[in-house]
Amino acid sequence: MKPKFIQGQRVKIADHLGKSMSHFDSGCEAIIDYCYNDKYGCGDIDSWSLALIDEDTGEIYNRVSWYYTEQLTLINSDPEDGLNLMKKYHAKKGRRSFIEFSK
Repeated sequence: MKPKFIQGQRVKIADHLGKSMSHFDSGCEAIIDYCYNDKYGCGDIDSWSLALIDEDTGEIYNRVSWYYTEQLTLINSDPEDGLNLMKKYHAKKGRRSFIEFSK
């Protein structure tokens, strides 16, 4: 089975994540960074690491994990804009991104 999303796609995080995740960011847009299986090879294609987008600036301001597939709604299936935002974020932080070492 394949993951529902690919790296770089834009998603909206659900407004309500449930009691156990009430401290997580919700109701905002994010970029798919990777699914757990992509990074760790364990077969888990339902847990996601995301790059959160500031609604005022349109830039990434933080990376967070682990959201579940059913908590995410696809907004834009074209990953190009999201990948560019992630590259810019990682360059600003002075580190290599997952994109570079996953090729």
